[in-house]
Amino acid sequence: MIACYGDGDIAVNTRCQQLISMGKIYTPCIRVWSIKVTPSVQLFVFLLLNGRISTQDMLLRKGLQVVPGCALCGSNTVETALHLFFQCSFACQFWSEMSRVTAMPNPSLKDTVLESILATCKGFDGASKRGWEVLTLLSLWTLWCERNHRIFRGKQRPVQILVQKVLQEERYLNGFATPIT
Repeated sequence: MIACYGDGDIAVNTRCQQLISMGKIYTPCIRVWSIKVTPSVQLFVFLLLNGRISTQDMLLRKGLQVVPGCALCGSNTVETALHLFFQCSFACQFWSEMSRVTAMPNPSLKDTVLESILATCKGFDGASKRGWEVLTLLSLWTLWCERNHRIFRGKQRPVQILVQKVLQEERYLNGFATPIT
C-alpha cells in the first residue's frame, strides 16, 4: 500500500517504521493489527494504546468542558483510560468475572494502559497468548461500549451480561456462533 506524506509517495510500512523510530507509535501497538478481532476493535485498541480515545481527561486537554465522573462506577473523578479500564470498581468486577469464567488472569494495574495490557498477556505464548490477546481486546472494547451505552442511551447492563457478550463475540470470531447484535 502506498500513501502520500509530505513531499512524495512512501510505503505505509515504511512510514510506520519511521513513526516507531521517532517514538510516535509504540511497537506493541503494531501487534494490534494482527490479532484476530474485528477492524473496529483493532482501531479502538490502537487508539487506546496511543492515548487517543475521548475520555474526559482527553476532552479537557482539547479545551472542552466536561462534568467529571465515571459512567461505569459513578465516582466523581475525571475519567482517564487507566481508571475506566483498570481502576474503576465496575471494571474490576468485570475483570474478576472474566477471570472466574475463563481462567483469564486479572489485569495487573501498572502506570499506563499499555503496561497493564502487556502485563496481562505476559507469560503466555503461542495459541494461549493469542487467545488471551483476543479476550483482552474484546474486553476493553466491551467496557468502552458499555461506557458509551450508559452515557448516550442511559442504560446499564450487569457485568455478567458483558462477560457473556465477550465470550459470544470470541466464539463468533472463531466460527462457532452467530454475530452479536
